[in-house]
Amino acid sequence: MPQSSEPGAWSGDPELAATVVLVRSPLSLDDGSSNLEVLLLERNNDAVFAPGALVFPGGRVEPEDGSLEWEEVAGHDDEAASAELGLVSGGLAFYIAAIRECFEECGILLGLSSGAGVRSRLARLSNAPADNGSNRPFTPQSVKDIYGDELTGPATKLVYLGRRITPIGPPRRFDTRFFAAEVGASVPVEVDGAEIVNHAWMKPMEALAMNRKGEIKMLAPTIQALEVIARACSFGDVADPCKGLRL
Repeated sequence: MPQSSEPGAWSGDPELAATVVLVRSPLSLDDGSSNLEVLLLERNNDAVFAPGALVFPGGRVEPEDGSLEWEEVAGHDDEAASAELGLVSGGLAFYIAAIRECFEECGILLGLSSGAGVRSRLARLSNAPADNGSNRPFTPQSVKDIYGDELTGPATKLVYLGRRITPIGPPRRFDTRFFAAEVGASVPVEVDGAEIVNHAWMKPMEALAMNRKGEIKMLAPTIQALEVIARACSFGDVADPCKGLRL
């Protein structure tokens, strides 16, 4: 989540944002019960926004996320993305923001067959340190040049869960689109070490219980999303619109 100090970032108008709930199934259970785990990232205690909170990968929608050049790489076009989000246009930018923030904060590039080495390979392209988030390039051309056929429609991996808008009151507000995506049980996680300092895979009910006891800190939208995922026995339940697992 960006920590901008620009004047517009602290107005009462909500900033457009996107977040993605990463879900994995580390074990196969025969009794029909859920073994789903979600990835929670621990924000730096010095962060301006939500210090020390456990969050999903996500952040502000940047102007570059709306480039139509992403359509070829993402496997999704703006018309279809906008229809899914109930917008006239500009929907693809939310998908790209979710994909980009996921990459920047925990090193996972959705749709990548290998799932490894994402951050370091993109960092080498710009000759920038791997832990320097501001210098890692994330453009349609750089992603296509490096990964080519290894990357398959990252935007198609996202399931739209719903929308949450920060109520009027806090100085910093977000209009956030929530997505979910399934990743492999052994996908490597590499937090950026600056904004995000740690990570944990947790069962939704476990995280909710720890939050109620005050053992961890989470924001209301995070809690609401976990309550949705907790009702699923598999990611198929999350992806199936007929199950009604939406925010």
